[in-house]
Amino acid sequence: MNEEVHYQEISVKCSVGAISDYFRFGDKTFLQFTASLISARSSQNIEQRVANYLKVASSSDIIHRLKWLGLFDDSIIPFEKGTNLDVLLNRMLEKTQYAPGEKNMIILHIEIIAEFENGNKEKRIATMVVNGVPEGKSQCNRQLLIAQTVMHN
Repeated sequence: MNEEVHYQEISVKCSVGAISDYFRFGDKTFLQFTASLISARSSQNIEQRVANYLKVASSSDIIHRLKWLGLFDDSIIPFEKGTNLDVLLNRMLEKTQYAPGEKNMIILHIEIIAEFENGNKEKRIATMVVNGVPEGKSQCNRQLLIAQTVMHN
């Protein structure tokens, strides 16, 4: 399995029961929360234990991503009660906020091999760069809509 599949596995595990399973986090830290996702009894050496659970090296990209996201932090979850998905969303929203004046840029590159009824094949390529606007909304939705329109024509 590749690292992206493992990342999705831990993301799915975070969202299991997201609609109805509420937990009391009390003074639980993100580190303790992550340990609970892999049924670890303690949060000692959790980065290595998560790597072992995911069957990846502790220096792998997925472990670095989880660390960047703050799931190994010893800070306390900032709400008393919620779902596993609430905890994950809290970290993602905190880490992905734009600073004042900051903007995003998205590059989308798609290569498609189209096979027609007569057996002919054709390679179609579309590349698009969309620059965000400072203090504006992210360009992600706009870019995806434009790409769909271009590919359907």
